[in-house]
Amino acid sequence: MTLDAVEMDLSKSFEFGMGYVALSRVRTLGGINLLGINYIALEVNPQVHEFDKALQKLSRKSSAEVAKMGILKKRSAQKEFLERCEA
Repeated sequence: MTLDAVEMDLSKSFEFGMGYVALSRVRTLGGINLLGINYIALEVNPQVHEFDKALQKLSRKSSAEVAKMGILKKRSAQKEFLERCEA
């Protein structure tokens, strides 16, 4: 759900990321009227942060491997990937 404008009070947020989820629903910063906020509303769960760092590391590794491939090998890998997705 996306909204043009909201008025919200995040001072009673009780889970990591609740504020992010709420704020991300609004199309523009101008559409936000924030009445309150607490320390946890925008805090990232430490486990999620570590998982994200691991994914970024894997992504850099994959990008480096793809950069080393020749064009024919890239096309072959893409074709194989798409065939597996259709299966």
